[in-house]
Amino acid sequence: MHPSLLIIDFANTLMRSIHVHPQLEFNGIPTGGLFGVINQFANQINKYYPTHILVCKDSPPYLRKKQYPEYKQNRKKLDSNDDFSRIVKTSFQLAEEFCGNIDVPVWGVTGLEADDLIAQALLKYSDHYKKIYVLSNDDDLNQFLDLQNLILLRKNKEYNWENFNQDYPSITPKDWVMLTAMTGTHNAVKGIDRIGIKTALKIMNDVVKLESTYQQHKELLELNYSLIQLPYPKFNWKTVVMPELSSPKISEMKLMRYIERYGIRYSTVMMEAFSKYSIRNKLYV
Repeated sequence: MHPSLLIIDFANTLMRSIHVHPQLEFNGIPTGGLFGVINQFANQINKYYPTHILVCKDSPPYLRKKQYPEYKQNRKKLDSNDDFSRIVKTSFQLAEEFCGNIDVPVWGVTGLEADDLIAQALLKYSDHYKKIYVLSNDDDLNQFLDLQNLILLRKNKEYNWENFNQDYPSITPKDWVMLTAMTGTHNAVKGIDRIGIKTALKIMNDVVKLESTYQQHKELLELNYSLIQLPYPKFNWKTVVMPELSSPKISEMKLMRYIERYGIRYSTVMMEAFSKYSIRNKLYV
């Protein structure tokens, strides 16, 4: 079997799960996020059977916010006591416990975001795996699609370097950083007024216009570039110890008891997925 790696954006996957199952609870405990995460794991494992799995999580307060106070200002704060904040906090705790029960490392570095860690993992492991799958909707990761073994899993679809070339035939994945520096991003990074993707692409493909635009908006573009580039360039990555990756070793009985504790049935899909890494499996890799 050729080695393959599945990397999961923890918050991105969990928040989507919460929004899909907002009312699900058991004995007063919100379980929609946990239920969705378990099924996401099971579905991706059954489809790709990765030999290794890594979960990357956000760890605020973000260093980018010190550089740019408006960073992610458009996100709902979770420091209140409302129901949504309670659901999210509980869901994060349960989902991380679940990862422990399936022997999957959850990696976080204070001040950094999941996509920084995903990017660092891609830089380190791109030559180690025939395929690397990343479960995340974050299009900032487009800047790594020059890696032909990288497959981004978005909205139940695969997106790779061929898809990028079809969508943006006139630029390279590395150009994505400057393109979005001009347009702004979903993280409340403000771009140049009245410049969207189509206009930015035209500028990128005209050397004179690109140079003129850069000189006119140099301070803004350099700031945005440093905010969008992955992994975060203003962080000392030499201080980071990356988690050791090994194939999960799962006690199915322990996992089943954990899942059923929250009223979630250990379905056939889950059984098929997690039995692949069972400590009872003599063919275990």
